[in-house]
Amino acid sequence: MLVPLAKRVQDLCDRSDIDAVIITHGTDTLEETAYFLHLVVQTEKPIVLVGAMRPATTMSADGPLNLFHATAVAIDPQSRAQGVLVVMNDRIASARHVTKGHANGVEAFVPTEFGYLGLVSGTTVRFQNKLTTHHTQGSEFARLVSLEALPAVDIIYDHQGAGTHHFSASVQAGIRGIVLAATGQGSLSPQAEAGVKLARAQGLSVVRASRVWQGWVRPGAKDNAYGLVAAQTLNPAKARVLLRLALTKTEDPNALQQYFDHY
Repeated sequence: MLVPLAKRVQDLCDRSDIDAVIITHGTDTLEETAYFLHLVVQTEKPIVLVGAMRPATTMSADGPLNLFHATAVAIDPQSRAQGVLVVMNDRIASARHVTKGHANGVEAFVPTEFGYLGLVSGTTVRFQNKLTTHHTQGSEFARLVSLEALPAVDIIYDHQGAGTHHFSASVQAGIRGIVLAATGQGSLSPQAEAGVKLARAQGLSVVRASRVWQGWVRPGAKDNAYGLVAAQTLNPAKARVLLRLALTKTEDPNALQQYFDHY
């Protein structure tokens, strides 16, 4: 559903009578949708995603205030050209850095160490930071929403005692790419190393990310040796979003790495 949603958002942003777009979204995959729109919608108009951690039927439901704050952010002139924003729990986050870090609490959406972009209280909006990576108006993937489908990419979670059968299954399924949610700073276990070699031998693109939600997976010697791509500061879910888009442009590992370096 990502491509149809992006087409709809682009159509709305292209209209002169619309100044901003607010999207209500379930919180489980909100960060993936937000990052996808952040990369493919070509606009300087604010796009804000908002959700709720407590159902409307419970005491102290957070949805109404979150939606009110999302509206305040969307109509604020400061929000232009900031890329896609996520507004939850009085905070403004960039789609690039925000992730769901708690399964239950209203403070579920948290940024990486790069921090929130700003705060919102009532109708008062204050931005403190600015994003430096490419997005929306400056994205090479802008208006890629003309695609009917995106390349299929799997995420494989590495762990103690893992085998190579997950990699074999992805190859047999005709998957175009794999994001490895590796341990630590993207370390390859012996099994993951064997699986990566298998996948690369079959022409799949492979990105090393980390199953740890904070930190940095930097390009290294093994990436050059095996033709891998380092996810930099993207978590596995967002690395999958970017890899699917990047594979519409190239399968060259060096060119793919450039996308992960700048987006």
